[in-house]
Amino acid sequence: MLEEAFLVDSTTRFEDGNKANLVVGELVEVTVVNGVAKEIEFERDFGGETGNWREFEREGYVSSVSYDHFMIAGETFYVDAYTEFEDNLKLETLNGVYIDVEGVIIDGKKVAREIEREDD
Repeated sequence: MLEEAFLVDSTTRFEDGNKANLVVGELVEVTVVNGVAKEIEFERDFGGETGNWREFEREGYVSSVSYDHFMIAGETFYVDAYTEFEDNLKLETLNGVYIDVEGVIIDGKKVAREIEREDD
């Protein structure tokens, strides 16, 4: 088990729990940038997303791409600094590609957290 220290601040996002669930011995996956936790995902579900967050997963062919979003079957998905592109994909190369996108819904917007090529 890897133990590492990091700072939790007001910008830290929690998935499947909240700051009160962050206790010694709890298994978590942490995304850290410059020593600050940007996202903490609990292995055990403590009741879902905090705030207005919910998770989603979709797959399909990308029909259009813009500077901060793309579309699959008429649905809009946004990208941000925390979006991870797998399989050498980039936002600019998504058009016409069959992908699997996982993310969170924040204030009604579907924000991609992971995008990977999917075998159709």
